Amino acid sequence: MSGARYKIVSGTDEDQRERGVKETGGEDEILNFAKRGKLLNLTRNAARNNPTFVTFLKQFDLNAVGNEGGKAVLTFSDREYARTVREQFAKWTRNADFYNGMNFNTVLKLILKTALIGGDLVLVFDDGLVEDSGKILLFEPDEIGNTTPEALEARYGKGAAQSLGRVYTRNGQFQGVVVSRSQRGQEEFDPKKSYFLKKDPNESTFNDLWLMPRNVFRASQGRGITPVSSSLSSVIDLHDYLSFEIAAAKKNAQTLAQVTQNVPDEVELPSTFDTDVDFSDMTDEQIEAATKAEAESQIPTVTLDKIRAAGCLYEVIPSGYRLELLDTKRPNVNAIEFVRWLAAQSAAPLGLTNVYSALKCDSSYTAFRGEQLMAQPAFEECQHFLEQICDWCLYRWSKWAIRKGVIEDRFEGEDEDWIRKVSWNWPKMKDVDVVKEQNAIALKLKNGTGSYAEIYGADWRERLEQIAEEIKFCKEHGLQHPSAMQSVQPTPAETPETQETPEPSEPSKSGGEDEQRENNDPEEDE
Repeated sequence: MSGARYKIVSGTDEDQRERGVKETGGEDEILNFAKRGKLLNLTRNAARNNPTFVTFLKQFDLNAVGNEGGKAVLTFSDREYARTVREQFAKWTRNADFYNGMNFNTVLKLILKTALIGGDLVLVFDDGLVEDSGKILLFEPDEIGNTTPEALEARYGKGAAQSLGRVYTRNGQFQGVVVSRSQRGQEEFDPKKSYFLKKDPNESTFNDLWLMPRNVFRASQGRGITPVSSSLSSVIDLHDYLSFEIAAAKKNAQTLAQVTQNVPDEVELPSTFDTDVDFSDMTDEQIEAATKAEAESQIPTVTLDKIRAAGCLYEVIPSGYRLELLDTKRPNVNAIEFVRWLAAQSAAPLGLTNVYSALKCDSSYTAFRGEQLMAQPAFEECQHFLEQICDWCLYRWSKWAIRKGVIEDRFEGEDEDWIRKVSWNWPKMKDVDVVKEQNAIALKLKNGTGSYAEIYGADWRERLEQIAEEIKFCKEHGLQHPSAMQSVQPTPAETPETQETPEPSEPSKSGGEDEQRENNDPEEDE
């Protein structure tokens, strides 16, 4: 064993077991440019052709981003200005991508899938870099690479070092990246066809016009790694297994039976020719007649003319052969459970459970809900990953929009502190039993263990104001709002101004003087 490696791109070792060795190089040396490209290619092929892997990615699209992902909620003290910024940003989100004009929600899904498939990516906000369009450019992992040493020194200064597209200072701080769409897959990018992105390592990320999100497991690791690299071989094997199983099932579906032969090695077939027949004295006509007689003797004596006339299909089995109907075992009856088990193993590095990998929803409510709760942190982690990107996009858009005159500069201060007053909408885990979930929410509000901010999110105040406005509207138009129907109505005893003084009644036969005073004294009623 030469050291740590990725088996899916390095092959297997059949002679000895894998042993741990001391690593002396960085992650980029273990997974160099060629191996990284091969790993990316295999993962993309799985995303294109493997339905199991496509299911994994689709679950993240639906549960982490969905249709609500990427909608900003601004809680500024200046609510009018917050509404203006939100409306203008919403207009921008409809056409946020530089290349294809995709909406921001679709761009977020592409960002998430690119990170899951490739491990890293580069985002550039076009604030004067290309066309001053104010849109986002996304560069995939194979569009990040090294450039020539001369171009590196000219752009980043002496002492700069590069590793798989990432550029570092002489002290090892990350300071830039080289990207190019036209040089995709090349080991050395042409400086004339590349973008040289640079940043100050000691400045805030919000001041940069580009961003490089990564999936790393070590602080000093350079490029990111796809989380499915550990299970990619299982995903490919599962795809091959299903392909072979389906091919066998299709073959068996077309095959009725097999013909077997049970003929001895030496067989004496009947013949009209005797062994002592002399052909030398026979003419050609006699030999032809004898051959015809020989052929006629081989014709089966049992004819099937009547069966043919009835419209039946048949085949004549030659002598010594027999027909055996197949007792097929395909598809394998155990294949379903095996596929579900292997799919769950493949989805484990992504944090998914059986509910999202095998789509098996026939368990009990408790078991199904438990698996959902186990997988939900994986989606929430992706939402947190995207929130940082959304904050950067909103901040860069605000700078561009102020310069373009789209919005006024009325933010609190000139730093990025105002971004802390921004939250983002994301899909929440769906309710399996709506009644149970609503009862739990009501109980939390009653016991003080929950809040409206937890239920509605950062814009809880606006939602409650909307509910109050609806209740007021229903009251003005003589309608009964559902929330008002659940409130406790005052009893006549609680509203004495609407009551008439009851007439004195006769004392009860069973009651005494005190009971009569309690029932008839107007002062007590008041």
